[in-house]
Amino acid sequence: MISSRYETHNIKNSVLPFIFHPSFKMSRRVKIPNWHKNIEFLQCIDGEGFVRCGTTVVPLKPNSVVTVNSDVLHSIGTDSFLEYRCLILDNGFLVSNGIPADGLFFRSLLDSPKLVDQFNRVCQAFLELDAEDFRSVAYLRSEVMRFCVELCEFSEPKQPTEMDNDYVKEAIYYIRSHLTEQVSLDRLSAVVGVSKFHLARQFKKYTGNSIIQTVNLMRCAEAQRLLEQGMSVSNVADACGFANHSYFSKTFYSIMGKLPSDV
Repeated sequence: MISSRYETHNIKNSVLPFIFHPSFKMSRRVKIPNWHKNIEFLQCIDGEGFVRCGTTVVPLKPNSVVTVNSDVLHSIGTDSFLEYRCLILDNGFLVSNGIPADGLFFRSLLDSPKLVDQFNRVCQAFLELDAEDFRSVAYLRSEVMRFCVELCEFSEPKQPTEMDNDYVKEAIYYIRSHLTEQVSLDRLSAVVGVSKFHLARQFKKYTGNSIIQTVNLMRCAEAQRLLEQGMSVSNVADACGFANHSYFSKTFYSIMGKLPSDV
């Protein structure tokens, strides 16, 4: 099965073992499904969207926080416009402070006013952080711990994951590793060891998209990265597995909301 998590976090600072992104913006699209070991928290700043966590779709709206639990397949999307911020906590930080993060499952939608207020305090501490001032660092760590203690009130023992979830993860990992190749349903079903009909059903169930939609989503995300580096549209199309350049432009526009030439 899966030899590596889709997304890994390179957190080198043991004193501040966190990742904080104050703002991401997206319009009319869904991000690539992924999963990772560390716990992630998402908060809407403007607009609205959703977070698909496995088979559950959680609304992403102001005045609430969405938890993405460890190793849960998830994606973020919006039908209009969404600006959100993201906080990732290294599981080792929680475990070292007595919270058995690997054995707990935290509620997906956190709408407790007290908990949301504490999360806002954490975000503000990040925005005001002076990494050279030990007092500022200590204050941030203390605010994160206060949030984590409150968070434990919204947890339960973790249950074993469904096997179908692992099949879908394996298929996504294979697609990611073979973007330039023609990825067929027959090939994917052989790789993960289930029938193609079962895989297609479960893939849609856990991601909200078909396999071909996910392939195109991943290819367009990689195309965006290459275009931003200055590569020509035709070379990007070839590098991302699009044999037909016209189809590439049409697909890119439908997913990214703009033509490749406009990047």
